[in-house]
Amino acid sequence: MRGKNSNVSQVFRLFRAFRILRLFGRIKAIRMIISALIASLFPVFNAFMIMFIVMALFAVMGTSFFSSEQVCLFRCNQKNAECM
Repeated sequence: MRGKNSNVSQVFRLFRAFRILRLFGRIKAIRMIISALIASLFPVFNAFMIMFIVMALFAVMGTSFFSSEQVCLFRCNQKNAECM
C-alpha cells in the first residue's frame, strides 16, 4: 500500500511544481521575456549551424594538412612521380 501512496504524493508534488508556469501567464513582463526567448531560438539555431559548418570545414582542412600520408588529388603521369 505504501507504493500507491507514494505515487499519488509524487503526482501532487509534480502539480505543485508546475504552479510556477501559471505565474508566467499572469505577469506581462515575464510573458514578454518568455516570448522573446522563444522568438530568438531560430536565429540562435542558424548561428550554431553556421559555426558548425565553419568548424567542420577547418577540421577537414586541418586533417588534410597535418596527416602523415600525402594524398594525390590528381593522377600522376609517372609511377614514381611525387604529387605536387
